[in-house]
Amino acid sequence: MVKPSARDFRPYREANNWVDYKDVFMITLEAQNLTHLVDPNHIVVDEDLHKAQQKYLYKVFRDNLLHHEAKSIIKFHSKTKDTARILQKICKTYDESNSTSMNGDAILGWLSRARLNASNWSPTQGEYVTFYADKIDKFNEMCPDSKISDNQAVRMLQNLVANVPNLANVLNLYHQTKTAAGQSDKINLREHVALLAQQAQIYDNAKICTSRNYRQSAATHELDYEINAHDFDQDKEDLDPEEWFEANVMNQRDPKTGRYLGNKNGNKGTEFKKTQNYKRQANQMQGNHSRAFVDRDTWNALGDSDKKAWDQLSEPARTKITAYHFNKRKE
Repeated sequence: MVKPSARDFRPYREANNWVDYKDVFMITLEAQNLTHLVDPNHIVVDEDLHKAQQKYLYKVFRDNLLHHEAKSIIKFHSKTKDTARILQKICKTYDESNSTSMNGDAILGWLSRARLNASNWSPTQGEYVTFYADKIDKFNEMCPDSKISDNQAVRMLQNLVANVPNLANVLNLYHQTKTAAGQSDKINLREHVALLAQQAQIYDNAKICTSRNYRQSAATHELDYEINAHDFDQDKEDLDPEEWFEANVMNQRDPKTGRYLGNKNGNKGTEFKKTQNYKRQANQMQGNHSRAFVDRDTWNALGDSDKKAWDQLSEPARTKITAYHFNKRKE
């Protein structure tokens, strides 16, 4: 009863983020009831229907798997259109690629050093602990030979929240409670994350309420000196963790300035706008933004060249411009 739609599949142009793409691709395939087309053990009952479905999926491969290695594999099987064999070869190629290995190294580096209190993590505490667990799963999938055990993951996460007051003693209290009750105090990563998330929710709720009150107070001013519509400060709690991770971890920066240099594999074509957005977010979250602000509506009304010109102005010049604008509005 489900009508397949090729529009549901998104393009894959880079060797980067293969694991994420593969997951989404398989979810989409499952939603269209076509997973049997990539199952090498599937027994074909209706030969004509199977061939028609293979042609459909082969076209999806041709239209969406645009990285040069994938295109080569797809083209090689143009006569047989054996979609199960095609996906097997593509998965083997990208699962074992240098890009996947490098991304695994980047994830492991973040997992081992990203202390919550010391990093520039922008989303909420609750998102941090759940995102951490997801990245453990992602690393184990990308690098099965270096799999992180549950005990290791629990210890690593505990070390990263050890200096956060509301989270630091959660694990110790769990151990003490279980020991006092004469029960095993062994805990897996998901249980640890659930305990941390409960405490994080209390902190996050209080922070969100405080932030909203601050914004309402700032909104009474005619010019938004307190809130910079251009540096994402007022939307940090709404920032998607994956976008933050891509901007801050998976991309290279100049070791001297800390400014964004670009994706390891290069980002051009249709991904360029997205990368430029990451660049802006990354540089602003690194602290590379001014302190003279314009309101959000004004900023959004500016053209790209005007925004670029504003970014190139000195701090004193920006202050004079905003002060002049403020005085004129008062008159």
